[in-house]
Amino acid sequence: MNKFIKLAIATCIIFSHSSNLYARDKLDIKGFLTIAGYHSSNDNLGFQPHLSSSDVGYKGDDEYLTLSKVGLQLNYQLSTQFELVGQIVAQKEVVVDNSDRIKIATLNYSPTSSLLFRIGRFAPRTYLLSDSRLIGYSNNEVIPNHDFYAQLPLSYVNGADLTYNFGLSDGVGTASIFTGRTEVNINATDGNTLNSKFKNLLGFNLEYQTNNWLYRFGYTQSQLANSWEQVDTAIQFLTLVSQDYPSPLVSWTEGKEFVEAYRVKDKWFRYKTLAVQYDNSIWRVRAEIGDLAADSSNIPKNKNAYVSFSRTFDQFTPFLTLSAIKTSSPRTFSKPDEGLVQFLSAQSNQNLAFGLQQVFQFAETSAYNQKSISLGVRYDFALRQDIKLQFERKHVEAIGSNLWVVKDFSKIKDEYVSLIMFSYDRVF
Repeated sequence: MNKFIKLAIATCIIFSHSSNLYARDKLDIKGFLTIAGYHSSNDNLGFQPHLSSSDVGYKGDDEYLTLSKVGLQLNYQLSTQFELVGQIVAQKEVVVDNSDRIKIATLNYSPTSSLLFRIGRFAPRTYLLSDSRLIGYSNNEVIPNHDFYAQLPLSYVNGADLTYNFGLSDGVGTASIFTGRTEVNINATDGNTLNSKFKNLLGFNLEYQTNNWLYRFGYTQSQLANSWEQVDTAIQFLTLVSQDYPSPLVSWTEGKEFVEAYRVKDKWFRYKTLAVQYDNSIWRVRAEIGDLAADSSNIPKNKNAYVSFSRTFDQFTPFLTLSAIKTSSPRTFSKPDEGLVQFLSAQSNQNLAFGLQQVFQFAETSAYNQKSISLGVRYDFALRQDIKLQFERKHVEAIGSNLWVVKDFSKIKDEYVSLIMFSYDRVF
């Protein structure tokens, strides 16, 4: 268990033994439930709601568990200034062990109404739905927008954060900063699992709310602390090919630079978001743009955005969302001389030509390029309960299907994919 979580729990135990009867009456337990499913129209691109999904759905598959989840949240008021918060969520996702299902485990310290300090495991305010992404009842859509949120399976940070609220003109400003470590498990496009441990994570967010308007800017950066087996295997033969060789062999002039760009360990990731929302309880308009960049050529540099509109008519809320994600064109490198590759293959008894072909093919085709339109309706038929029906139409480019699990890469082409999703949500 992470040291930050241990510290939070240990501190809470100490405070719980010394707290008065006032604290003992301040236990609040809440839960949330989503039962959801979807049907996809494509038999080669397997849909996954986000990159940490453990299951995918193809044409003919009726998926009922992938989107479903149940969660429990506990708030225990230790005193007027200290609070223990815990949240656990059971859902279909790639995990290393069951501790990954703990999404929140913090000790909160609030010396004033405008200042909050948290230590432990928490959801960073990286994007607009940070606090409600897992709670289906909190959102109009069946799942958070796929083009925007699927590439961001970050669900927690083990560390500390500080949030400060302040009056500004006729509104309220919020500034927060957080730091720590995290771990993300990704279900890659070829079906393999990539375990990514991030260190030196640092982020900040600025928010301003006035009347019915909300504005938010966020920035996060972190380093990948480990490498991936597939990358390490490729680095071995790339290093061999990138060395300097005497004439008549023709050395690969950009080889060393390509190898360094191909590495993932210790490479920096940077993510920026800008969001605006108008909500008067009847109309809600929300827009968010994001920019993900990394120092490794193995990580696509993406820009994405969405805009959603909804209108509430008593118990019914129809909604429309337009969204897109686009990968920047990667830098192109020269390829090694064929004679050099043949010579080294014979000397090392390896099929280096095949390995290089796979590496360059991945570098040239690794991308997220798709755009979508989504229509749906939410029906709040009872207190704290709703049902939703959503239709989504996607255009996925041939070079741009990394948000999906591809069954047969030889059949990759521009695709139109239709999704029908439904859900029942409840909080209790």
